[in-house]
Amino acid sequence: MPDDIRALYDTEFQQLKEMVNDVRTAQLNDVNLFDGQAREVTVSPEGDSVTMGDVDLFTDEFNVLTANTTRLTSMEGARAALDATSAAGASVSIERADIGSTLSRLEAASAQLTSQRESMTAAASRIRDTDVAQESTRLASEQIRAQSAVHALRQANARQGMVLELLRPLG
Repeated sequence: MPDDIRALYDTEFQQLKEMVNDVRTAQLNDVNLFDGQAREVTVSPEGDSVTMGDVDLFTDEFNVLTANTTRLTSMEGARAALDATSAAGASVSIERADIGSTLSRLEAASAQLTSQRESMTAAASRIRDTDVAQESTRLASEQIRAQSAVHALRQANARQGMVLELLRPLG
């Protein structure tokens, strides 16, 4: 292979190594994600948790692959890089399986939380609907009482007028 083509492959390989290093050092809330530490993640208000796997991208396979000395500038270097890439690829396959199972548990927890949220929203709605129904009933009752009181006052006033009419002298 001509040196200029090999140099192009090496340039691309170095960029891929930088990308792998960026992934290796990824953090969330100042916590390294791929340092080989298992972490408990709380997934519900009751304290249920899921253990996230101990994905380690700092193993010997990855260290060899991402080392500054791993280059494709010679045939020996390319063979060594190929061996390191194969070893790292096998390690990645194992880690992907672990991440996949953790992801499945997190998705199940998310679905459960979504279901709980929907149930709580529906219950709150029913409570509000019940309160509205009670208030509507109370309002109707108060309106009936007020109308009865007005009617009773009319009746009392009408009777008082009749009594006065009877007490007037005929004449």
